[in-house]
Amino acid sequence: MIDQILELPLLWAWGVLWCVAMLRSNAIHWIGRGLSRGAERSRFAGMLTSPMYVSARAMAERWGIIAVPLSFLTVGVQSFVQLWAGVTLMPLRLYLPAVMLGSAIWATVYATVGLAVFAAWIGAGGGWAVAAVVAVAAALVWRRSRQHQGAADGQGQHREAVGLEAVEA
Repeated sequence: MIDQILELPLLWAWGVLWCVAMLRSNAIHWIGRGLSRGAERSRFAGMLTSPMYVSARAMAERWGIIAVPLSFLTVGVQSFVQLWAGVTLMPLRLYLPAVMLGSAIWATVYATVGLAVFAAWIGAGGGWAVAAVVAVAAALVWRRSRQHQGAADGQGQHREAVGLEAVEA
């Protein structure tokens, strides 16, 4: 599919990529809206406490509506910012213009440089490099989640030691 997009004239490639970004982002946003009701009791509750979601939520809470288009310049956090926007029921009058701008940014990057570099890299035997990057990323996420879990366990023990468990309730 990448080859087919690369063969298109630049404006058409940009349009296809913009549509892909809009479809993906809005799908994730609406999944978030669905999760906003009763997410704590669903099988997806763990996703809302994952390190990537916590990171995306912190970015979004710091930057507000600007986090939506800015997320399109990140790798990994983008989908979780869209999820956050859905879970928090961001008004569509704010979300849609922001996601349209973000999709335009993403389409511009990928139509001009991103896909060509990616295709050249894969064509030059970069498949093994992709596998290595995925393996390293998975190891880092696993390590970070273990550290996060350890810190949470340690914090709970500390609170019990100083008698703060009653304060939380």
